[in-house]
Amino acid sequence: PPLPPPPLSLPLSASPREAAALLNDCCSLLDSLQRHGAPLGLVSFGAVIGAVEHWGLGERVRALLLAANSAQQQQEARASARASAAEGEARGGDVGASTE
Repeated sequence: PPLPPPPLSLPLSASPREAAALLNDCCSLLDSLQRHGAPLGLVSFGAVIGAVEHWGLGERVRALLLAANSAQQQQEARASARASAAEGEARGGDVGASTE
């Protein structure tokens, strides 16, 4: 089989510890996304590992996963706010007024 191409943008100053930390960050972010409902087939751990280790795209992958996590959190916050508002309406309006 042919040899794989060299990494595209592996930072020359990255130590093995920094490279491992970057990979760990990316995998943790993907795990968080999946635990919060992202489709499992959307991005695989193998794809993340390959992009970070082989292609040297760790910073880009981390930025993408951070943005996806942020969007997921915002979506969850909006859904929670809608559920709270609907629950308040089902109770008959202002919850604070019923405590007097």
